Amino acid sequence: MIKESSPNKGIIATIGMLVMIATLIVAVSVISSDKAEAAPSNNGGNNNTNTNGNVTNNNSTTNATNVSQNETTIEGFNDNSNNSSTISPDSQFIKAREQYLRSWEQSNFSSEFATFVIPNSVNGYGIYDEHRSNIFKPGEPIVLYVEPIGFTHKKLTDESGNALYNVKLIPSVIISSKIDNKSASIDFPPFAFTSHRKNTEAELTITVTQNTPIPEGEYKILYTIKDAQSNKSFDIIKKVVISNREVV
Repeated sequence: MIKESSPNKGIIATIGMLVMIATLIVAVSVISSDKAEAAPSNNGGNNNTNTNGNVTNNNSTTNATNVSQNETTIEGFNDNSNNSSTISPDSQFIKAREQYLRSWEQSNFSSEFATFVIPNSVNGYGIYDEHRSNIFKPGEPIVLYVEPIGFTHKKLTDESGNALYNVKLIPSVIISSKIDNKSASIDFPPFAFTSHRKNTEAELTITVTQNTPIPEGEYKILYTIKDAQSNKSFDIIKKVVISNREVV
């Protein structure tokens, strides 16, 4: 599931400044081609693990990219308007984010939100099409979208000594039949990513694929998510119905 990839290519930043003096218009355009060094990232892609012909797991990966910014100046021109081409970060935002991260580190590892979604509809954090019931047809994939909070960012360094942060979550599933009390347990590959900043907007998608259609009936699915960095875990319990009847 997790494989460190080569660094991402940098992003070319283009900065333009337009200065008007009387009827003279001076246009200065500076192009920066500095390449930003990115952390080795874990490529998740679509990883499939089959157990008893029933279950697969689709995970997502986050790659980190840095963007460099250059200042622009005009030689011999004195600007008394107090304008600057360098934008300073908002100090209130920085303080608020620092406070947020301190609260994050003190939070319990848990799920802020979890819902069933339509297969292949997840395109990022909070971007999905919801499956509007807990009823699934025999053979239909059962996809759970999870927004975990309070996970641990393990600090690493790259070859240049820059700080990196690694997250590694390990999901597992137990499916139990309400009819005969039989159950099946499934372990999945880890969901992991490495970023330059402490990323807190991570979504986890767990897909149960019915390679052999599950018989009609009522089932309980126990999802367990483990934080490999802190060894903490939490559970999500969902009741599902496998049925051929149409959902209104």
